Amino acid sequence: MAKIVYYVASSLDGFIARPNGDISWLRPFEGTGEDYGYREFYDSVERLVLGARTYEQIPSLGAWPYSGKPVHVVTSRPLPRFDPRVVFQSGDFQKWVPPLRRVSEKNIWLVGGGALAGAFLQEDFLDELIVSVVPVLLGEGIRLFGSLKTAVSLRLMRTQEFENGVMQMRYRVRGKD
Repeated sequence: MAKIVYYVASSLDGFIARPNGDISWLRPFEGTGEDYGYREFYDSVERLVLGARTYEQIPSLGAWPYSGKPVHVVTSRPLPRFDPRVVFQSGDFQKWVPPLRRVSEKNIWLVGGGALAGAFLQEDFLDELIVSVVPVLLGEGIRLFGSLKTAVSLRLMRTQEFENGVMQMRYRVRGKD
């Protein structure tokens, strides 16, 4: 069965975006020749899961970044289809996540946002986290996991420090060993 992995960048104080969804604070860490393991990770996934607000941010980033891979967007409202491989899903994870895991031969990337990642954790669907902590303090914004209702134990699998101060940590959700 495919693993669901949350691969994300976070500020040191635990935010993935400013309150309005803006991620421009990441720009100084892009285009440096370092991809933070992104290409290898992207090649390891077969499909992606995004929340509605994350999906709506994509046009502002330029060209569709996920060509060739199915993208499942969790939403309770109608949204424009930016790519023919986009599938809209309800918030009833029990209906569509287990079948999605069974048919996937590779991993599934939970792109975000934070509330969706928190919900996947609480529903016990998230298997691994790859968090790149960026040396920036935002003070406020969209939290890495929204608001968790219960504690979740993790097991550190690997760390990697980059020259520019980014620290990437890979965790396995306890009980998924």
